[in-house]
Amino acid sequence: MPQPWSRTVDLLGRERIHDIVVVAIQDPKAPEEPADPMGEVYLRLDHGYLRFSSVNGHGGLLAEHLGALDLQAYRDEFPGNVVIPVRVGNHFMGEAWETRCVRVEYLTNEESDLDQGIVRSVELVLEYGHRIVLDPMYTWGVRVGNTDPWPDAITEGPWTFQRHSVDCPPPPGSAHGVPKD
Repeated sequence: MPQPWSRTVDLLGRERIHDIVVVAIQDPKAPEEPADPMGEVYLRLDHGYLRFSSVNGHGGLLAEHLGALDLQAYRDEFPGNVVIPVRVGNHFMGEAWETRCVRVEYLTNEESDLDQGIVRSVELVLEYGHRIVLDPMYTWGVRVGNTDPWPDAITEGPWTFQRHSVDCPPPPGSAHGVPKD
């Protein structure tokens, strides 16, 4: 069930990000061949996952909160294949485990629908300057970096975007690292 974008921003402000997960499928007749990643990206939070999916022909990004990682839909869509959840956070986030989001920056366009949880793309600025960019035009839907700002290719061009920024206050009793801008 779709959730408003404001719920996603609230979750990102309250919960820590523990990992980034993508799902891949593999032909069981060729186990030595690399698995093929699917388009969704999951952020593992304190309580469940945030799934980011490409919608509107890769023109939008849908965010949904899930209580657990559910692979059944992949098994139903790709019967006979092996479905593999792949943890990729350690490749991108380094030592930044259980990190908090300090700012959510997102773009909207004419295809965005905030009531349905759909934006154009998202940049999460994490503690200590780490960044996660979620964009449906990227391979795997995610670009993760430590310090680089939002790519110019997303924000510059002949298309019209509105850029939004929301600061996430630290939960009571905790402190954020200072992002480097």
